[in-house]
Amino acid sequence: MTKARAAPREEGLEPAKLLLAVVLAALSVVMYIGRVPGHDHLPVRETPFEYHYMNGLFSEETLAKLDSLIEEQKSFKTAVADQTAEVDNIGEALPIDHPGCGHPLMTPDLNFSRCMLPSRVDIARHFLSTGGPGSFQERYESSVPRLMSFIAYLFKELDSPAIRSLFDDPQYVAKATDVCRGRSVFDPIQLNLIVMVPGQELPMHFDVPWLWGATRFALPQWLLVVMEQSQLWADRSVPQIQGVSWLHDSKEEGGEFFFYPDGPGGDAVAVPSRRNSAIVLDGCRAIHGVRRFKPGHSVPPMDRKEPNELRRTASGEWDLVANGETLRSYNTSDFRISLVWRARCFTDEAEKARWATQEANELKLPAVLDKLDADLRKRGVLAPNQPRPEPLDFATMLLSTYVPYPNDPITVGILGRNLCMAPRILPAWLRPAGQAVVDLLCQ
Repeated sequence: MTKARAAPREEGLEPAKLLLAVVLAALSVVMYIGRVPGHDHLPVRETPFEYHYMNGLFSEETLAKLDSLIEEQKSFKTAVADQTAEVDNIGEALPIDHPGCGHPLMTPDLNFSRCMLPSRVDIARHFLSTGGPGSFQERYESSVPRLMSFIAYLFKELDSPAIRSLFDDPQYVAKATDVCRGRSVFDPIQLNLIVMVPGQELPMHFDVPWLWGATRFALPQWLLVVMEQSQLWADRSVPQIQGVSWLHDSKEEGGEFFFYPDGPGGDAVAVPSRRNSAIVLDGCRAIHGVRRFKPGHSVPPMDRKEPNELRRTASGEWDLVANGETLRSYNTSDFRISLVWRARCFTDEAEKARWATQEANELKLPAVLDKLDADLRKRGVLAPNQPRPEPLDFATMLLSTYVPYPNDPITVGILGRNLCMAPRILPAWLRPAGQAVVDLLCQ
């Protein structure tokens, strides 16, 4: 009797050997990039930051007016396009066709002629490397669109009756004064509508501070965050209040607003983003963000280097258009919609008036970088005779030193890294190992 021949074995490693190879690859990646610590090593405040959560903030009439603001918008641009500074980089900018523009943190400027660090590289860097509060293991191409929420600037509406009625309300003024540490003269400076499509989130971050002599119109926003958190310019810091109210009327499914009232070493607090509820706090002092909205959804594959927007159609829907191509259509009811406002806080009208006449007090980029350089040497981060790193490396050094965002101790897992980013952050000799991990584990 002729024995049946065994089926020919497919080319490649046996399953056990393949598993061993992947495990070894994962260990190589882990050993190289290291574990991200939780937040036990970060400071905890003796007293929490002031904040107030409110329900029923607006009347139905005012809500209807705010809803009409949404319907009046013809488009919402991605927030990554927010570049307003006269000095928009610290020397890392490159021509758009330079190979260095392939770095995972570099993005194009508004004219698509140069690449540089985005205005809030501190946010993107932490989220992409850790996977955010959910410790999501996702490829770079899947993660980036989750950050690219859409925004409309409503500066002209700051003096509208609907908004003035909020700023003049005695109960709101009392809560705002508490957040501003007793300062009761407010200078409204920002009013935005922020739209998230299903699957998006807002990673943890500090708001951009206002300093006497240094604002977002003069210096890169991420650098201002570094300056504020370093406390080297504490005497120039201007308190501010941020308010966030929610206008969507959809079923709650993720999208909670979270923040750290006890500082980065404390526990996060999360509040639901219900329609007509709101929270006020100083977002320059308290780390905050938004958990993933409708977490089971994917986000269309937008390229950060191309124009992206939500564009209103004649039928009243919204098309997500990336580089001229419609990727997906939405109804307004699909969105998470926030109304966000900010105001500087002053002691009196005289101090508020002085803010407009401070040109002679302006901080220049070279002096700012020199002061940070000196502090890094004092801390031992840079050796006394060590040359200052190249601008891109110096920027990441500043962020690592002064803006160490925490990781959620519950979801951080055993590593706290988004391993799916490995091929983009590992040296060339380790990238095959990183790619093996990505191919097995990553969406």
